[in-house]
Formats: sequence, C-alpha cells, structure tokens
Amino acid sequence: MNTYYRVHRRDLPALCAENAYSAEWGMNFVSVSEFRCGNCGGTGDGGYGPDTWTDDDKLIPGEAMPCEACCGSGTEEAQRGYSCCESLAQLADYFAARGGVSPELVDVYAFAGQEMNFSGADGEALVIPDDTTIRKLEPAEWLPAFQTAEAAEVGA
Repeated sequence: MNTYYRVHRRDLPALCAENAYSAEWGMNFVSVSEFRCGNCGGTGDGGYGPDTWTDDDKLIPGEAMPCEACCGSGTEEAQRGYSCCESLAQLADYFAARGGVSPELVDVYAFAGQEMNFSGADGEALVIPDDTTIRKLEPAEWLPAFQTAEAAEVGA
C-alpha cells in the first residue's frame, strides 16, 4: 500500500476519511465539501451582460449575470479526496514552487489510503485516507525537506 504525504491547514476540519475533500490551495471552505468560489469571491455575481441600443438610440443596460464558475451560488463543490504527494520530497517541491508554507499554520501528515480515479487541480493524487494509518509528522521530520526545496527554488 502506498504512503501519501499532505500539508493540511490547521484551520480546516481534522484530517480523516470523512473530511477528505480538496480544492485549490488557499480556497476558503464554507463546509467540509464546499468552498467559496474563487471566481466571484463568494458573491455569485458574474458582472453584467452587454448593453444594447434601441432603434431610437436609447440605452438598455445589460442584465446582471450569475458567476459562470458557481452558477451564481457563491460556492463550488470540492473534489473528493485529499490532495497529496507520494513522497515528502515531492510535497516539499510542490509547495516550494508555490511560495512555501508557514510552519505555524500547517501540519504534515503521512497516510495510506484509496486513490481516487481523478486528479486534483494541479494533477496531484486525490486520496481518501485509511484512518488507522494517519500519522502527523513532527516538524523535525518534514521541515528540513521543505527548507531545502525552498532554497533550491530560490536559487533556480
């Protein structure tokens, strides 16, 4: 059985199979399985349609349009499974390429689980963990790999 590694924000519900949903990094969840739409900021507003002119030169303003990404609801459904990587080095490289992580805001976990038949927004594996295998890594176990990856990214 494969071992997967995940950075998990501390402000999210506990890492477990029941809560295993993912969205792009940094999205604000409004429930375990829904997040605030990144396109409209959760307003549901998609702007206005085009203005039109009548034959007698009167302007008819465009109508309010719903956000295309969320169909006007302000939220989007998260994908089933946690975004994760198959090695600690891959996870460190993934976050280094995106500006790194703040160790005081996240934890890193290792677990085995069921890989979903689809990928996350960046092509990463989505996995539902086997709750009996979840292990929170101590910062001394993961922080050096992240610091090395971030230093390499800066030097690249």
